[in-house]
Amino acid sequence: MKRPFVFIGTAMFISLLIYSYHGIPAAVVMFIVALILSLPAFLLRNKRKKCLSILCITLAVLTSSLLFSLKTVYEYLPAISLCSDKTHTIQGTLTEYEFEYGNHYYTLDNIKIDNIPTKHRIRINSDVWKNTSTDDILIFTDATIYELGTNQKTNLYYKAESVYIGAYTDGNITVIKASDHSVLYYLQSIRNFITHTLGKNMYPEYAAVTDAILTGNQTAIGHDTMLDFRYSGISHLFAVSGFHLALWSSLVKTALLKLLKKHKNTAYVLTVVFVIFFMALTGFSKSVTRSGIMLILMYAGNLIKHRTDSINSLFIAITLILTFNPFAVTSLALQMSFLATLGILTLSEPVIIPIKKLKTKLPSVFYNIILTVYTTVVISVIATIFTMPVSALNFGYYSPFSPVSNLLCLPAAQLLMILSGFALVISPIHFIARPVFVICNFLVKYILSVTSAIAHYPYAITDTDPPMMMTILLIILTLTAVFLIIFKNNNNKNLRRCVAISASAILLLSVVSEITKTHSYEITVADVGNGTSVILSTGKSDVIIGCGGNDHSDYRFTNCADRINQREFDLILIPKNTDTESEYAFSILNTYKFNSCIIADDGFSGELKRQLPENTQITNECTVKLDENTTLVYINNDRFSGARIKSPDFTATILFRPTSDFSTVGDIWQSGDLLITRQNLPQTNLDGFENIIVSTSSEINYNADNIFSTEILGNIRYIKFPTGGVSINAVQ
Repeated sequence: MKRPFVFIGTAMFISLLIYSYHGIPAAVVMFIVALILSLPAFLLRNKRKKCLSILCITLAVLTSSLLFSLKTVYEYLPAISLCSDKTHTIQGTLTEYEFEYGNHYYTLDNIKIDNIPTKHRIRINSDVWKNTSTDDILIFTDATIYELGTNQKTNLYYKAESVYIGAYTDGNITVIKASDHSVLYYLQSIRNFITHTLGKNMYPEYAAVTDAILTGNQTAIGHDTMLDFRYSGISHLFAVSGFHLALWSSLVKTALLKLLKKHKNTAYVLTVVFVIFFMALTGFSKSVTRSGIMLILMYAGNLIKHRTDSINSLFIAITLILTFNPFAVTSLALQMSFLATLGILTLSEPVIIPIKKLKTKLPSVFYNIILTVYTTVVISVIATIFTMPVSALNFGYYSPFSPVSNLLCLPAAQLLMILSGFALVISPIHFIARPVFVICNFLVKYILSVTSAIAHYPYAITDTDPPMMMTILLIILTLTAVFLIIFKNNNNKNLRRCVAISASAILLLSVVSEITKTHSYEITVADVGNGTSVILSTGKSDVIIGCGGNDHSDYRFTNCADRINQREFDLILIPKNTDTESEYAFSILNTYKFNSCIIADDGFSGELKRQLPENTQITNECTVKLDENTTLVYINNDRFSGARIKSPDFTATILFRPTSDFSTVGDIWQSGDLLITRQNLPQTNLDGFENIIVSTSSEINYNADNIFSTEILGNIRYIKFPTGGVSINAVQ
């Protein structure tokens, strides 16, 4: 068998993905099925070679089942058993610190809970900041332990990172400074040096972007800049990945081979050492680890004068990563890195071959330029096609302009990495380093200009509805399979046909999505607990209704809002001055631009005065025309508080106070396509609503098929299509 790990890695990847979503029962069922299928392959000795691929697949499934079950039973479940409403004293060694949305997060290892040692890591959320560094011992009092992840998707994210439990505390934090330091401390010191040196020699915004591209540190990047990179399809530059490691290792290898001309093996060994160092510097992130393993295999092949198979190496890397951490299969970084690399390795060469025929027909300068541009576009298109399903299904959109962004920005980003890395190394020599940093400033300015121009284009991103996305994927797979069968004798043309099919399907998805978006009504209800955070898009206007909830409202609401390629909303409705309705009004007003505002006449407008747009209406009752077909009615009094969206094709009621008395507003408010309410259902007849979305922080069973809970689904998107159909699904 030429590539055994292709079968092993694929089987492990698919089976572990199934187990992650369906748990140990699925692992048991697949273990039994794989065991039964493997028996004939073992018994048929004469045909064992022909059955080798089946053996590899079944053994991989068996191994995956055992690994997943052991990881769950002996690591995950014991960690979850620590969760309760009781308060504890937690002590541990600091490994990571983050500051997000006004909260401080301390990740601890080697922890003790009430002085009892446990092997689990924990992520503690506190309002208190302490001057700490890696390896310091932190002691938290009055801490309540909970399972990380408010829904399945975020839960799987934390499991992939091997952090299963979190804690929150308003108690004291005691810091015991470390006397001895681990390797982790010195790696963090290098990262701190990079951040400090860039900040001292570059403009703040440019330094933050350079730091993110070099190390993945995104903490200082502004919200608008993050959206620009995301919408233009090059946010992968901020996630230190195989692209970064391949570039740096290539430079190091080239330099060492020139310095050690007579000792090539030593150069390869030192390059491997650098690869391992870079992997450690980035915290062994999934995408870097994948790339690192492949590069180590390649350089090891150079040592023994053996050319490695890149595709087999890719699957060896996946197999090793999943063996050590079966939960890593749900890491989006690993999935996208794996799929992009697989696409590039399998499709780029046959697609690039035709352009190489021009080598003898054009001058070398023109040929090299054309080849570079064509190769960049081809690789970007292939990477976009292969990662588009993951991006669309998980983020709800993808960027069709990603190939253009990559073509324009990747060369500048590569040069920025090289020059900024060189400037950091020679930073003590100021008169040489300073001019290099100046050039870096210009490169970042260029990248920011390009990403901003593309991201603000009206069609920069394409929204995707999961059912539609699954349909398109089914079409791609079916047509690809047909072409594989019909044109199996011509591999190169066959591969190009597969790319053409996939690209055409993506184009079709883009067109259908834009038509649907323009003529449909889309409402997103943010998972903010027992509070009101609603985004309405009619295709012609975008409106934010309410911005309140629990302690994490700001973060979750912003994630929902960022899915809409809008920096400027037509209207924000701020119902009243309560946490459940308007807790994060300050933050939302500072983050986005609004053409107009409706705010309750309860004195809150005085506190928000500087943030409110000029066109602000302070009232407890009004009717606003959102577009030629849609109006928004707002009522707030002692007995009722809510909003009504009305159009010929769509009606919805949004309740700000579930105890509202409907008799004060009329029967029309008690019927429609959709009711959005908070945790306690209103005391009224709900049969008039086709569907109900409840924003809640409790796992309440509402005993109805048409009631959807944010506590169960997370962020919920409701779409009424122009044809009259309805889609309700979870989005993150």
